[in-house]
Amino acid sequence: MCEPITKEECKAQLEELGVQYKKLPLTITKHICNATTEIYGKIFKVSMVERIGYGVQIRTEGNEKSCLVTYEAMLNIAEAMGLFDEDKE
Repeated sequence: MCEPITKEECKAQLEELGVQYKKLPLTITKHICNATTEIYGKIFKVSMVERIGYGVQIRTEGNEKSCLVTYEAMLNIAEAMGLFDEDKE
């Protein structure tokens, strides 16, 4: 059985795929949704928007940084999951 990876290892892998976590400049966005989620027993209000031409941005109240899943990162994640493999299951 595989050991679970640490949060730091997961973050490093996501960054390698193109996911960004930083303070982002203003740009044109399109609202996707507002949501409430529970993570590790804490409640967070999040906002998701499409950064036109870049990808999907996720923000939470009280944090000036955002998580940006770029379109390139989405394709890299899809490739890692096997979407583009020749052998179809």
